[in-house]
Amino acid sequence: MNGELNVAPARNVRAAVIKSGVHRVFVNRLKRAGDKITRIVVVSPWISLADDRSCPLSFFVSIVNSARVPAYIFTRRPSRPEHLEAVEMLKACPTAEIVYNDNIHAKIYACVAPPPHGFALMASANLTANSLLLYEIGLLILGVGPGSAIVDELANFGHRYLRTRPESEVIKKIDYKGFRR
Repeated sequence: MNGELNVAPARNVRAAVIKSGVHRVFVNRLKRAGDKITRIVVVSPWISLADDRSCPLSFFVSIVNSARVPAYIFTRRPSRPEHLEAVEMLKACPTAEIVYNDNIHAKIYACVAPPPHGFALMASANLTANSLLLYEIGLLILGVGPGSAIVDELANFGHRYLRTRPESEVIKKIDYKGFRR
């Protein structure tokens, strides 16, 4: 990763500002992508469960388990019980890899899939119950045309860059027997 993204192709990118419901948009787009998903990357310093039925983490886990695709989750080492509980829930996903890195501040939600199913969200929202109550904002980039390269770059920030940092610690690897065939 060279540190900069060439913005020249960004002139024709299909994108939208999401002013509320960042997690809802993420989960709904994952559902739509369905069996077209090749991998999912989530970068969120903090992760937690919500107490109600609108829990974005529960929906995410359900999608990962049913799609049986690789999901790479990057988060900080849990320091609170609710974060640890969420990580334990993610550990139960056979196709999830979980990586701790205490220097993470970025929030990225990426779905790598062939056009028009791929997308990425860069957002202020952590994957937490509390973020459902806050004023959060996100930028949705659709993986069509030049947007595909941006989606790949954002996914690779986690999958190829964070994953290889010396301070990153893989705490759960993917069980490759769990992949869809």
